[in-house]
Amino acid sequence: MKNMECKALSSSTSKILHYITGMLISALCFIACTDLSNKSLNGYTYNLREVEGSENLYLQTVNFSGIIFSANSKIYDNKSRRFTPTIEEIFKAEKILQECLATGKEDSNGILVDKKMIKPLPDYYRQYIGFYNDKGEKVIYFNCFIRRPTIDDNNWQKEELMVKDGGNNYFSILINLQDEGCSLFMVHGVA
Repeated sequence: MKNMECKALSSSTSKILHYITGMLISALCFIACTDLSNKSLNGYTYNLREVEGSENLYLQTVNFSGIIFSANSKIYDNKSRRFTPTIEEIFKAEKILQECLATGKEDSNGILVDKKMIKPLPDYYRQYIGFYNDKGEKVIYFNCFIRRPTIDDNNWQKEELMVKDGGNNYFSILINLQDEGCSLFMVHGVA
């Protein structure tokens, strides 16, 4: 009788262990398939990953995507004192950009900033390059170019993109984080 009870107990224990193991495997599969890299800040959900072969970071949100250039990355104007923008600074600069485009007024350099001159903002990739202006204020240079589904070259994630033509497929603007203004809005020309 004891032998039967042991077999029944062993069979019962085996079923419980099998059930627990199955649940653990299911939970681990669920965790592995869930995107744990999404973060949230001030109502923005974003994903941030390192750009292979550089110190730059690739930022993705529902409304915009771009590369945050490290202060150590090579850019065309290496004379300026640089900083690496934080996520908070990027979100603030994006908000300032939207406000500048919505006003349709002249920027601090007397240049008309008008959203009618460009395509919808979500259509552009951005390169964010942080530097200090002559007054020591933090400024983020936005280098924007149209998203293309065929972009195979990821150099734009490591190097500043320089374009001389291309119409409104490319634009750039400076966003001042201290005075919350914009300047040097430039839509590229047509060859």
